[in-house]
Amino acid sequence: MLKKISLELGRTTLYILDRGYANSQMLEWLFKFQQDFVLRWKKNHLLVHHLKGEKKTHLLARSFRPQYSRLVQDKERRKIKRISIAWASVQHPDHLQQNLTLVIVRDKKNFNSPMYLISSLPVQKQAQAWEICFSYFQRWDIEQAFRFGKSELAMESPRLWFWENRLKLLAIVALVYDFLLHLIRNWKAAAMIIIERWCHRTGERYRNASIPLYRLRLAISICLLFCLIRDDSCLPEEQHIRKYTVYWVGEQPHQWCAVFYCPCGCKELIYLNLLPTAKPCWSLTPKGKKHGTFSPSVHRIKGCKSRFFVIEGRTRWV
Repeated sequence: MLKKISLELGRTTLYILDRGYANSQMLEWLFKFQQDFVLRWKKNHLLVHHLKGEKKTHLLARSFRPQYSRLVQDKERRKIKRISIAWASVQHPDHLQQNLTLVIVRDKKNFNSPMYLISSLPVQKQAQAWEICFSYFQRWDIEQAFRFGKSELAMESPRLWFWENRLKLLAIVALVYDFLLHLIRNWKAAAMIIIERWCHRTGERYRNASIPLYRLRLAISICLLFCLIRDDSCLPEEQHIRKYTVYWVGEQPHQWCAVFYCPCGCKELIYLNLLPTAKPCWSLTPKGKKHGTFSPSVHRIKGCKSRFFVIEGRTRWV
């Protein structure tokens, strides 16, 4: 792969690698094809400095005090912290003819252990050191994008034999992913309305979790499902829906959704998802020919904010 990329792109690519690739063999391949890289180094691995000699990375880093600091936002821990940076020119014991740059990133309050980055890029100014640091930070965003594409957009198993068909499918998936990002960036208020309406969460953990992209995709899919169901005339028109009557779509045991008027008298329609693959979901258990039981309870977070159980056709308020 390195050979193909080097032939196609030359040295225009910067490789961002995690600690799993921190070994002499990986460095040998990168040096062989003359590729630039930023590699997170392990603290117990050896490095050579022209004045300090050969030492373990964390021992060698103690000789270099922080030179500059700045405030950054920690997305995972949801806080702003100050980090410091220092750098030094080093070599690897197995590749003494190749010059490397060791960038040391420290948490000023020592909440996190120091991070050691080695790079083939030379560093003369602080801007170059910060660029290496933030390039590695961006790696996590790229991994999250791959994770979302594989798990939510089914890029991991396209199930297509021919390469051209796979490219077409991946292009469609890329357009969908770009649409979701565009919606969050430019119409955040509309995106939050869609999420709260079609994929709301009542638990505190989910209300505080920073996962809008996953919930937005699920909310849009549920919204489109209900729109298709209504356009397909599976359900009666709103003016023809009777009170105290539940309408559900599907065939036993495959139920899609259920629709009924709120029993409190607010004249609002309630749509319940019955598909187990989408969240939140409910189950409808028929009781005879005219009654049924919904599980779990129905809790409206807007409007009348009613909460009730439907057990064997009867409403029980909470």
